[in-house]
Amino acid sequence: MIKNILTITIGVLLLLTSNYLGHVYPPFSIMWTPVLIGVFTGLVLFITDFRLVVKFGLIVGLIISNDVLIKFFAGGTHDWEGVSWISLSCIFGLFISFILILIYGFRIQKQQKKKYYLYVIISSVYNFYLFSIQHFTKRKEKFKFSSTCSWRYSCVLCV
Repeated sequence: MIKNILTITIGVLLLLTSNYLGHVYPPFSIMWTPVLIGVFTGLVLFITDFRLVVKFGLIVGLIISNDVLIKFFAGGTHDWEGVSWISLSCIFGLFISFILILIYGFRIQKQQKKKYYLYVIISSVYNFYLFSIQHFTKRKEKFKFSSTCSWRYSCVLCV
C-alpha cells in the first residue's frame, strides 16, 4: 500500500517538476517527455500492486497530464513547428511506454495473459486509429486543438 502511494507521489512530483522547469527553461519539458513517460511507466508497471486496468489508467493519465501541462504552461512559442516538436516527443514517449508494456507482458502469470494482451491490442488499435485520423485528414486546420497529442486520447476533433 505504501509503495503504491509512494510511486504515484514520485510520478506526480516528477511531472510537476519537469513542467515547472519547462516553464522556466522552455525546451526542458519537451525534450524530457520520453524519459518522464518511460520512468513513470516502469514505476507503475513493475513496482505497484494495482490491477492491470488501474495501471493502464495511471499511465494514460500521466501521459495526458504531461501533454496538457506542456501545451498550456511550457515557455516559448507554440507555432506549428513547436507543436510538431511536442507531438514528436510525445510519440517517442508512447513508443518507450509501449516497449515497457510488452516487456511487462512476459512477466505476468499465465491466467492474466489473455486479459493483458486484450488491453494491449485495444489500446494499440485505439491509439493508431486516433493518430491516423489526426495526422492524415485534410480538415485538421479547422480545429484549434486538433494537432495536440493529449486531445487524441479524450475526443476526436478531426471528424
